[in-house]
Amino acid sequence: MSASVVGTPQRPAPVLQRSASISASGGDPMVKERRRKFERATFDLRVGEQFGPSSSVDDAGTRQANKGIPLVGLQNVSPLQRFGIAKERISGLFDNVHSMLDDSASRLFSNADVDVLSTNTDLSAIVERAKAVIDADQVRMANISEKVRTNAMKVAFFGRTSNGKSSVINAMLRDRVMPSGLGHTTSCFLCVQGTPEPTAFLVTPGSSDRQSVQTVQQLAHSLHDGKLESKALVQMFWPREKCALLKNEVVLLDSPGIDINPDLDSWINAHCTDADVFVLVANAESTLMQTEKNFFHKVAQMSSKPNIFILNNRWDASASEPEIMDEVRGQHLERNLDFLANELNVISRQEGKDRVFFVSAKEALYLRMKEQNKSVGSVPLVEGYRARLQEFEAFERTFEECISSHAIKTKFGEPANTGLQVTRRLHGTLESLRTQIEGVRQQCQLELHECRRNIASLQREVKVCAGEWSQEIDVMKAKALQHVSSAMSKEIRRLRHSVQDYTTVTVFNEEALDQYRRELCQHITVSMGENMVRNSSQLLGEECSSVQQAMLDRFHSALPPSVSASTASIFVSPSFHVSHDVDIGEMCATFRPNLQFKFGRQWCVLLNYIRGGSSPRRRSFAKSADIETGIPSPASSTSSSHGSNATGRASSSSSSSAAAGAALDMALLPSGVSVERLLQVATVVSAQAPWLMIGAGVLVYRLVGWQVVAAGSAVFGGLYGYERLCWTTGAKERAYKEQMVDFATGKLEDIVAVISANSGSQVQQQLVNCKDELCSKLQLATAELEKRHSHLEKQIKQLERVENDARSLANTAQFAESGFKQFLSELELTVTSPSSPGQSPPIVVATNGS
Repeated sequence: MSASVVGTPQRPAPVLQRSASISASGGDPMVKERRRKFERATFDLRVGEQFGPSSSVDDAGTRQANKGIPLVGLQNVSPLQRFGIAKERISGLFDNVHSMLDDSASRLFSNADVDVLSTNTDLSAIVERAKAVIDADQVRMANISEKVRTNAMKVAFFGRTSNGKSSVINAMLRDRVMPSGLGHTTSCFLCVQGTPEPTAFLVTPGSSDRQSVQTVQQLAHSLHDGKLESKALVQMFWPREKCALLKNEVVLLDSPGIDINPDLDSWINAHCTDADVFVLVANAESTLMQTEKNFFHKVAQMSSKPNIFILNNRWDASASEPEIMDEVRGQHLERNLDFLANELNVISRQEGKDRVFFVSAKEALYLRMKEQNKSVGSVPLVEGYRARLQEFEAFERTFEECISSHAIKTKFGEPANTGLQVTRRLHGTLESLRTQIEGVRQQCQLELHECRRNIASLQREVKVCAGEWSQEIDVMKAKALQHVSSAMSKEIRRLRHSVQDYTTVTVFNEEALDQYRRELCQHITVSMGENMVRNSSQLLGEECSSVQQAMLDRFHSALPPSVSASTASIFVSPSFHVSHDVDIGEMCATFRPNLQFKFGRQWCVLLNYIRGGSSPRRRSFAKSADIETGIPSPASSTSSSHGSNATGRASSSSSSSAAAGAALDMALLPSGVSVERLLQVATVVSAQAPWLMIGAGVLVYRLVGWQVVAAGSAVFGGLYGYERLCWTTGAKERAYKEQMVDFATGKLEDIVAVISANSGSQVQQQLVNCKDELCSKLQLATAELEKRHSHLEKQIKQLERVENDARSLANTAQFAESGFKQFLSELELTVTSPSSPGQSPPIVVATNGS
């Protein structure tokens, strides 16, 4: 990989423009802080920030990095440091994405917002799906981020027993870390990795207890009795400050000889699936064995084109035969290239020349420890040791370049593409959610404006309808008063016919007058009630119902369509009957008839008969005569509590007799003498009739003689006898009915105004109740609209907040997406298309809702 992968190139123009536009728009301070951290994690990582004073970068490079010069131009950044830089960058990207997901879940899906959004069915479905996507991505990104943080470059060393695998590792670590020596020394897998702690320690399988590294000689040495089984893994943690290789997150895996255990598949599955580089340590004093080839054939089958280095160790032995050194080297190189390129097919022959080296690990370890002034034994150095040391260093450089490039691609390529797809999917989800919320918010705003118009219109309609209905009620009340008064007058006029039509099987008897009166009053009450219902109550009920229906139609026309059905529903009585409550029995409870016989041919009776005694004028005169004289007149007694014995002829006088009486007034009476005055005098005279007649008889006798007196007496006696004979039970019943008619007529005339007013009040109360209920419903509808208006205002504010949060987070997600693209581009990694196999397409939430 070229040096460009470790640097930080300038940001692309679209990203800068996007960032500038976002910054110019202001926004949430939390969003700005996240963007600032994101930019620093994505583009502003510098070598000095990554490694500090302990880094191998020189001061000039650190100063250049601190000035903002991209790392692409720094030649002294080692390949292993590229992995650390890439790891820090992608870890920063994942941290920001994880923080963004947490922020999205906390800001977009709080309880209050979910309650508001859930009022819309389609929007609620979108929210639930978006929340499910974000929740799933949160777990996924957390797992990937944790895996990325623990990733390291891993190299596995394999070879036959005593080929020097542990010696090669010790030489690379520049210290005696692994057990080495003659024969089969390493009996299990040993993993060496760096630790920030100053003291080295190791951990055995199945235990978390730290042990001294000195115990590795007993645990991993094949000659010790307490050794572990061959596939066991002992993890050794070596201080990073003691070894630059471990400082750059390289993990070295030592293994037992592959020729002592035939169960190679379990080795590969347990320890080799995540290795970035395999180093085959061969013995230069022999050739590649079939056992070694079989093992790497299995590795190639289980891992696609593994990176394999072949170290021909113990090449110092060739110094004893310099004449055939080049020939042997060429033979080993040809066989190694044939194995890598032709048999395994993992690399071309030209590239394979950079994967085969001839070294002496023992010499390299000795020279490096001696250079550090460490205690070393005596190792004889033969001719050419410096060339072999340089080749070992060349192997390390090529190894570092290869493992860094491969580890970056394998360890960070897939996570970066996953992060890219997650941010792309999150951006689409948030943008879709924002669009849908914006549509719902616009609908709510339109509904809010319509609600305001309806409230203003309804408030006007309440006042207008109340005034119109009050006028209609007043008109209907006046009409009811007039109608009931007219009906009552009509019933009073036909009262005499109703009484005369009354017949009963009960024989009229003076001893049972109370029973007769009750039955007659019941008959009058029923007859009058039926007539009043037919002529007044039914008609008033129909007109009242018509007015109520008109009020109800006006009520529905005033309501806006958005009012709920429960508010608009109202019950109006389908029929209304006016109750008059006329009880003739109660009114006539004090009626007392006068059924005693009285001779009817008195002067006042005769004159009254001639004039028409039943006329209103006669009754008026009789009442005035009673007041002036204190003596009840025959006419007035018919309407008093005692009554009179008016005859059938007087009771049956019609309008013609009234007219005749009027003519008599004009023709017979002297000038200046009124009929009323004459009747008053006649009344006084008739009260003293017996004495006056005796006196008049004496006077007549003296004037005309006894013949005239006898003739007059005979005539008078005949008339008296005739009337006395005609005073039968039937005459008494007729007199009783006549007195009842006069008594009831007076009572009814007195209560006509009361009954009319009562009926008008009933009509008014019925219509006022209807009006009050309708006005109450209109006010209830207004209150409902005001409540809806308040709810819409609250909902719009919450939707605006959620919409702004979704927009802000969508912009952040888009910015994070560009960060992952930039990362993949800088590290020359392939951007996986959403439609590629193994990748989930971006989820765009959609709905058919409006």
